[in-house]
Amino acid sequence: MSGQEKDPVDERQGDICQQLILSPSAIKYLAAVDQLKGTGTVTHNVHALLKDLVHTKTDQFLDLIVLNNGRIDHLADIVEGKVSLELERLYEECAPTTAKDASVSDHHRKENSNDNSLVYGEVEFASFLNLLQFFPKTDMHSNNKGGVFYDLGSGSGRAVFTVRFSLDFERCIGIELLPNLHKLAVDVTEIYDQNFRHKLALQSVDFYCEDVLNYDWSDGTVIFTCSTCFEDELIHAIGEKAKDLQQGAYLISFNKFTGIDPDAFDIIQEAVVCQMSWGDADVFVYRRR
Repeated sequence: MSGQEKDPVDERQGDICQQLILSPSAIKYLAAVDQLKGTGTVTHNVHALLKDLVHTKTDQFLDLIVLNNGRIDHLADIVEGKVSLELERLYEECAPTTAKDASVSDHHRKENSNDNSLVYGEVEFASFLNLLQFFPKTDMHSNNKGGVFYDLGSGSGRAVFTVRFSLDFERCIGIELLPNLHKLAVDVTEIYDQNFRHKLALQSVDFYCEDVLNYDWSDGTVIFTCSTCFEDELIHAIGEKAKDLQQGAYLISFNKFTGIDPDAFDIIQEAVVCQMSWGDADVFVYRRR
């Protein structure tokens, strides 16, 4: 980093000690958080949210965090709790039932209302967070920053925002065919822009109302699709389109891509379980050769 450049987290939160009268426990906690960032243990966005705990939690809470040689014990639990809390607040006015109703309305408008590919389902925040831990950060980002995440069939945007709050993709993008569901994601984005964006180091979130087969997502570093109810024809088409991905890109699916080109993809994980709004789903992970 050159002398002219500033870390996005430090630029925004580096003066926190001047903004607050900090207790000894808070000072010790912030020092430990900074040390974790220096070792690459946490992403820039998680680092920002951990620092935000000083604004939102009492000294008694910070005293309960065990510091061990500059490291925070139970880090994964603290991160999951903080990210999940932010996501629940973000989606306070967009419950899964709201999105389900929007999906049903869109579904009935479609000419082919029997298309199972339009059936609605979304990730559970905590379960999807655990799934994301499967990936080494250096596999998805250069120096922990960069890359593009896509959710194909993004619904109200829950997976996109889970990734945004916890990882350091340069861009997080959701593609949704159904206009009512897409509108919900846009509405949530407005709330994010007003109340949450400023907390993060990397902030970009975009949603597009498009057919995933017509939209170009070949620049994606990680492609996720909640494809449990997708028709075989759509699964095959996505698998073919995924051949345009760059080498090393990940394709994460809730449906096995039967017939996927073995010369183009390695299967690196099968049947990891992720909890969905309807129950458990098996996760399959592919990597572009």
